[in-house]
This record gives sequence, C-alpha cells and structure tokens, in this order.
Amino acid sequence: MYSFYLFEGSFYQGGGGWACFDIRHDLPAITRAAMRYIRQGHWLGSWGDTCVIRVYQRDDVDLELRVYPFARVKIPGFSEICFDPEGLTVGGVSEPGSGYEDVAEIDLEGAVLLDLINEHPDEIQVTIDWGDVTWPDLEPPLLPEDASVLVDLSEGTADAFGHDLPDDEHDALSDRLIEELTNDQRILRFGHNRVL
Repeated sequence: MYSFYLFEGSFYQGGGGWACFDIRHDLPAITRAAMRYIRQGHWLGSWGDTCVIRVYQRDDVDLELRVYPFARVKIPGFSEICFDPEGLTVGGVSEPGSGYEDVAEIDLEGAVLLDLINEHPDEIQVTIDWGDVTWPDLEPPLLPEDASVLVDLSEGTADAFGHDLPDDEHDALSDRLIEELTNDQRILRFGHNRVL
C-alpha cells in the first residue's frame, strides 16, 4: 500500500500508438514530466491523446487531473497556444514577420509546427499553472524507488512488487505478470517509462 504521482501521456489508434509514464514522489518532478511530453509536440495531430496526472494514495487513485487545461505553449513566431477543456488547441497564430503568415492552418498544425518543435526543441516554452488546484500530500508510505508497479488504468489501482526481491526473482515475477496483463494494465518502474 504505497503512494505516488503518476503522469500518463498516451495515444492509441487502431493497432498503434505510444505511451509515456512517469512515477515520482513530488509535484514539481511530475509537472516536469508533463511539460516534457507537451514540449515534444505529441498533441499535434493526435487529438484525443491522454495527458493526465494521477495521485495514488495507498495504491488507489485519489485524484486524476487532465493537464492540458493548465498548459501554455510558446513556439517562436507564433502566438501562445493554450488548450480548451477538451484538449483542442487555441491560439498558435503566426505572428507578423514570422514568415508563416500565408501558410494554411491545416499545414501549420500538420507539418510546420511539428517541424519547428523537432528542429528547435530548446526554443519551445511550456508552462503549467495549476491555479486553484489543491493537490493532496502523499500519504506515507511512499512507493520505494526500486519497486515495480502493476497499474490497472481502468480500475484506478496499483500494486507494488519486487522491491524486496533479488534482481533475478524480480525479473522472473515481472515476466510472469507481463504474460497475464490485460489491455488496461501496465508494469512500470519508478521514474520515466516509455511503452510501445
């Protein structure tokens, strides 16, 4: 029964997609994980992706919050981009003198902005302002950093394992659990996890 923050940035369509997960003990670290995901431009052309932070208190989700409504993105040459409650972008209009004034909006979102993000990642500014959100403090005990977690995304539950096992036993248990995973379950480690 452990507590932790979990960031999920994911998109699934047909037989493909991606997922980035981050498990941390503090809000600033989990916020940086969300900012990294947004800075990479996954929101371009992937409407409907998941970008959430979940607070697990003793293995159950206590709070789940969509990140996009609190995020702002600034790409050089374009007005600030924010997101509506559904995750759709607002803003991002080319600024006078940017050289992109005559580019069609569909081309901006489909190629130009993504190219700029990929070519100049250090110039992309992402801010997240939680405003009036009251984040709960994590209740002890915190997830051990050497633990793995079986997360059930549909049930909102998490079960830690492996922190008290030798490496070979931990790996054998992980392999066995992987064979039994449902579509909504993931095995994650403390820190950054990329799936798919």
